[in-house]
Amino acid sequence: MQRMLTARQGGGGLTSEQTQQVKDFHGVVTNYLTIGLMPGLAAAGQGLGIRNVREMRTLAEALDSLLRGDLAHAGDLLM
Repeated sequence: MQRMLTARQGGGGLTSEQTQQVKDFHGVVTNYLTIGLMPGLAAAGQGLGIRNVREMRTLAEALDSLLRGDLAHAGDLLM
């Protein structure tokens, strides 16, 4: 997938400031899932099963990859 995306990309490179912002990006969706949503559900007595936790974690990581602009990684996670 990385090869295919690299072949499709033409120009439009990031500035050094944008590159640094991408490197400093932390997974906001994954953080929300693990720090906000899952503990809130557990406190309300609506804990998630292991299968649902894994699926939600995969989706959260894929969304974080999309936000970072890492389409190859997001595609690999969702395949």
